[in-house]
Amino acid sequence: MTSRSSRSWVALLAVLGAAACEDDAATFNGYQCATPAAAEAPDNDTATTASTVSDMAWDETAVRQVLHVFAFGGFATDAQITRWADQPPATAIREIISFGTVNPALSPAPLDGLPVRPENGNLRCLAGQFSSGAPDNPVPPANRAGFAIDASDAVAPAWLLAVRLRGLNPVRQRVGFIETNYHMAVSFNAGVSNRQIAAYYDTITDNLARDLPYETVLTHAALSPAVAQQYNHRNNVYRDGRFYGNEDFGREYHQLFFGILGTYDDGYTGERADLHEMVSIPSTARALTDMQVPQETPRRDTITYGEAQHWQGPLQILERRVEGANARARLEALAPIAARHPESLANLPIILVRFLADDALDPDSADPGVQARVATVRALWAATPRRSLRTFLRRYAISTAFHNPGRVKYWTSVERNVLINNLSSLTNADAWRDVYTPRNWISGEDVQLFRPSHDVFGGQTGREAATTASVFAAAYNRSVDAYWSLTRTNDTGWTKDWSAAVPRGADGRFRVRATAEWLWQRYVADGIANLGPLERAHLYALLASGRDLASWIDNAAPETVYTLEQVRASPQVRDTVNGAEMALIQLDSTNSMERQQANYRVSLAVNFIVATPFFMAQRGR
Repeated sequence: MTSRSSRSWVALLAVLGAAACEDDAATFNGYQCATPAAAEAPDNDTATTASTVSDMAWDETAVRQVLHVFAFGGFATDAQITRWADQPPATAIREIISFGTVNPALSPAPLDGLPVRPENGNLRCLAGQFSSGAPDNPVPPANRAGFAIDASDAVAPAWLLAVRLRGLNPVRQRVGFIETNYHMAVSFNAGVSNRQIAAYYDTITDNLARDLPYETVLTHAALSPAVAQQYNHRNNVYRDGRFYGNEDFGREYHQLFFGILGTYDDGYTGERADLHEMVSIPSTARALTDMQVPQETPRRDTITYGEAQHWQGPLQILERRVEGANARARLEALAPIAARHPESLANLPIILVRFLADDALDPDSADPGVQARVATVRALWAATPRRSLRTFLRRYAISTAFHNPGRVKYWTSVERNVLINNLSSLTNADAWRDVYTPRNWISGEDVQLFRPSHDVFGGQTGREAATTASVFAAAYNRSVDAYWSLTRTNDTGWTKDWSAAVPRGADGRFRVRATAEWLWQRYVADGIANLGPLERAHLYALLASGRDLASWIDNAAPETVYTLEQVRASPQVRDTVNGAEMALIQLDSTNSMERQQANYRVSLAVNFIVATPFFMAQRGR
């Protein structure tokens, strides 16, 4: 299995290598990848802050929680996680959180010595490669057409494959997805094309990789054809002394992009919000005039910043005079003003952290613990040099605000299902073959990538996922009725091999208790704090016998339910469970059928874990 996966990766790398033409352009299946991905900007920041978590609290569980939140679990080995836990937090986090297309420690390529070429890791370029008709393309031929850049929603499967591949940086995809589906959401539903969304996504992630000031990242996003198409200000013009157009993005530029809600004191009438509504928003709409986006089919990612129909003269925005000959010049002048605005400084870091890591971070909460986390997040943002998002997220990820028992991150359908896939997938062959079909899982919970359910206000929230009965039912039924989706052990040319990941005991063998604890920590990342007697009993039953607890204990009917009280009180249950602790799991058997059965049992245990409430959310420590 490993050799086949490695050969597939080598084949892809050959394609990737071919993309890096000397003229910075390459053609894949009629698709041109004209702009190489940006290289990661160097960074020597190892600064700690007053809120940096202690070295004692920075342990393997803390590292795993960071990986789950910021990297969809990542692909680091257990040994690498241990090394990070043994390092000072500020040193480790520099290796974990980055925005380049590759991150060898977090997501090592399957074959040593042959890294992914970073210049070819943009989403649009990857879509072209995945759709290539080249015989070495590891994507099965039947699946390639869906990645073609003008195929329906092609960006969605391209992103979903990129985030699952070893050798590509999942942090880049994680933050890129948040920016384009939540914070600065655009949508196919508004007529935004694949090319526009891919260019938008790549512009944002490349800007982050270059470590540009965050207001510059937001400026380049605001100037994109995807946003002009989304809000339709591509039709805003100044003609014959009059403004023609809409004020939609004039408002959302402030509210959604920068967190400026308009509740500041206007300084003129004493009435709150009047200046913002009556002056800043209309003026911003006029700053957006003459942004022309061609409407040919297929709709390309081009835009023109004209002057002939652009508003003439200065504009008053956020109590500042903003000038410029065209929309680009205006927004470049406005962004630093918006970034320094008191409301932006207070709200923008909260918006970002709530999307990424903490659904309980409510500035209006009366809870002192919540207020302390809010204050910490705002202080970290205020102290971030050049408003670098990379530096801010690194410092937040090792802060007492993140490693805090009050923090709660409810997994959205996308987060939870990608997390299951990445923790269950052991080779790139799993992703190429789409063994776990996460796109079907996500759509089965009524969520679509790059079609956010709340339009410009973003996709399904973690709280919505946690409180929607149909979402829980879909997740639960997938583990109970469709458990085969995680338990497949072989296919033509592919075999599941948990022995490559499950740790061996001191005697070199695989044992039930150690495997149960390892699986729980791998998926739940709580230091096995919630692996109680009932959870152990279920896992031991599945790992030791491949049967449910009732069947394993007394051959009871499958619908028989054991409670925690019964597990604790019954000598039969206690003796059976305790007796299975050291039972062997035959992952290394010389008998292929025994190995297949052992891999099946481990995957049954995964089905159980991901159906528990403990996997539906992450609570800080």
